[in-house]
Amino acid sequence: MPHFRERHALSLIENALRLSPLVGLMGHRQVGKTTLLERVGCSYHVLDTQSVRLEAETDPHAFLAKRAGRRVVLDECQVVPALFPELKEWVRTRKTPGQFILSGSVRFSSREAIRESLTGRIVQVELLPLTLSEILERDRSDEVRRLMRAERFHSRIFREDRTSWPKVASAAEKYLSAGGLPGVCFLRDEKQRKLRLEDQVLTILDRDLRMVRKITVPLMDLRTLTSALSEMQGDPLDYTELRRKSGISTPTIKKIIAALEAVFVIRLIPIEGGGSRGSIVIFEDLAERIHLSQRPIPVDERFSHLCFHEIRSQLHYQPGATWSLIHYRTRGGARVPYVFRSENSVLGVLPLESPDDFDRYSGSIRSFFGHFANAKLLGIYPGGRAPAIRSERVALAPLAALV
Repeated sequence: MPHFRERHALSLIENALRLSPLVGLMGHRQVGKTTLLERVGCSYHVLDTQSVRLEAETDPHAFLAKRAGRRVVLDECQVVPALFPELKEWVRTRKTPGQFILSGSVRFSSREAIRESLTGRIVQVELLPLTLSEILERDRSDEVRRLMRAERFHSRIFREDRTSWPKVASAAEKYLSAGGLPGVCFLRDEKQRKLRLEDQVLTILDRDLRMVRKITVPLMDLRTLTSALSEMQGDPLDYTELRRKSGISTPTIKKIIAALEAVFVIRLIPIEGGGSRGSIVIFEDLAERIHLSQRPIPVDERFSHLCFHEIRSQLHYQPGATWSLIHYRTRGGARVPYVFRSENSVLGVLPLESPDDFDRYSGSIRSFFGHFANAKLLGIYPGGRAPAIRSERVALAPLAALV
């Protein structure tokens, strides 16, 4: 297929198939799950068709017995909750690893019947939108984890080979408008991309969302709310403003936001620092956010979104990595958008329009280091300007140096 790329999730899936009888692959619609599953599965069955769904609902045991084997893919399986208690019983007595691969565009943990059946019986892998390294068909970078594990920044902390930087910069430029959903981003015609995105958004809001929660809000009101969320990305959630724009009550807005996270449209990031509380929202795919917004998204906001995605993806696909993410913000206005924490390390990430802009954030940086005594901070900018070590705890680098 012309848009196929080797996915960094593949190694995680292969490892999970050696350990667990049930393996889950979840992710946003059009993120590439089906293409990846066709690579790793020995047989493929999609439950999102009336005949197959009816068979699974009528006699779940017979449905599984007929298809049982090795690496049997059950795609969009969340549409048949009745299948999961039977899967629970199936693997209780048949513990051979790698039997079934369950996939879906809804978090299994968001549906009670599914969550209770799968707890402790499945290894789950989330497939994220394409990274720049996947688009460029390169191995997953370990640069971010290496920077986090380093005790200090020094002159040789970044790779000296810069031959790939122009290609990375070119791929990043395209990403800022096309995003990373394979079913969308490889469409060359912008009009076709917009039509595909709109169809996808409406399907998620009118079908997937209502599968997760009992939401009776009209479709166009849901779209208005999602559009308002896209314009609020990066700022603390303001439920009063969301209610004003959408006409939806605050309790219902909170229920919808939880459902949007369950279907991989958004990610909530908790705020920490200086008495501030709450969360910010980030859309999983940049192009989807751009499409939903009623205002033009500035290039610096798009670049910040790309930085988040690239840094997070390196940690997300790192086998055995344990980390968390917060947004640092104080009531006084200090702000570091993304703070990645592991057991022994804290790395703040500050997207910049240019390395020359770094000194404008001196107040935020002092506040950040006052809150996280042993943290390091990485300023990331577009272009190919060489990295700079400002101190043992502060470094500046182009995004291309990290991919």
